[in-house]
Formats: sequence, C-alpha cells, structure tokens
Amino acid sequence: MTEFERLRAELADAVARGDEAARRVLEEELRGHVRQLLQSDLEAARELAALLQEERSSPGQSAPASGGVTFSNNTFHGPVLGSGTQFNAL
Repeated sequence: MTEFERLRAELADAVARGDEAARRVLEEELRGHVRQLLQSDLEAARELAALLQEERSSPGQSAPASGGVTFSNNTFHGPVLGSGTQFNAL
C-alpha cells in the first residue's frame, strides 16, 4: 500500500466514524502529500491544471443557481453543505 492509499483509507475511515479531528488532520496530511507530488513533477501539475480547467469549461457544466443543484454528465453540481463521503451502489 502506498502512502497515498494509506492516507486515503485512513481519511475514509475517519469520515465513516465521524471523527472530525482525525478528518481534519488527515485531510491536511493528504493535501501536503499531493502538493509534494505535484512539486516534484511539474509536468503532472500542468496536466492536472489543464484537466481542471477543461472540466470547469465543459459544455453543460454551468454553475447552479444560488443554492440550486444541477445534474449533468452523470454528475451532481451544487453547494457543499457539510463534509463526508457518499458511496453509491446499484
């Protein structure tokens, strides 16, 4: 298991347990890990930035009205009203 996978698993566990203190610590540790990865690979950082920009400007991805939620391309878009992880299964 990589460091990233360990952090992700621990974060998911903290969220599932409702442990807000652990969640905050693990989120910050995960952010630091991602920052370090991107700083060590500037090309990957540029690719990620381009991908994020592409996602923001994709057709049909308009911002929802104030407080509204939209659904496009199998994705819900709207305000975040808390924290947690949502798992959907068929």
